[in-house]
Amino acid sequence: MSMQVQSSLQRASSRTPARLAAGSHGCIPCRPCRSTAVRVRAAAQAAPDATKPAAAAQQLKQDIIRMSGSKYGHDVDAATREAVQAKVKQLEALQLPVKVEQGALTGSKWTTVFTTSDGTSSGKVGPFITDVVQEFPAAEPGVYYNVSSLGLVSARLRGEYAVTRDDRVDLEFKNLVLKVGPFQAAEKVFEAGQMRGYWRMSYVDGDFRVFYTNKDNLFILRKL
Repeated sequence: MSMQVQSSLQRASSRTPARLAAGSHGCIPCRPCRSTAVRVRAAAQAAPDATKPAAAAQQLKQDIIRMSGSKYGHDVDAATREAVQAKVKQLEALQLPVKVEQGALTGSKWTTVFTTSDGTSSGKVGPFITDVVQEFPAAEPGVYYNVSSLGLVSARLRGEYAVTRDDRVDLEFKNLVLKVGPFQAAEKVFEAGQMRGYWRMSYVDGDFRVFYTNKDNLFILRKL
């Protein structure tokens, strides 16, 4: 064998380990391998991030609470009220469809964040804004109380509720009790079927509820 041929063979053999080392598992990257790697990276980039909707919902809830003022939206201007409702629409879009469980509210207590209602359940009584709490006693499944209070005076509305479809809760109010301090001042008992309504739930999670009443008033509540 000539010296020139021997030199060529030595150069070729010295390059082979370097080429082998360049590949994965001791092989030289080929087109199928590269294509697979590209597909894996693309799939990872396209996969939805489950934390994004949760983070977006949390930010929207914080924005709604901040923008609603301290009196359930009664103390903010019309432009701010519209901005709050726009945030609500964004929040609702993150949870479609809505599903409400019958026993989910049992044992919980809530307060109003914002409402478009001017009724007594909204906390507004004439020129006054009362504190409003919604209670679902663990000892009374299917019953809730809407309690409005201002100083020593309180009004306690008792109602019964039932989930009749995934996004609807039917209500019937039974009686209203007025108190001054610990003393009962008056009570009004409603006739069967006299005071009925419903909530159309549009967003529900562990600490936030958004719904529309049968009179199309918006209510936003947060858990206490």
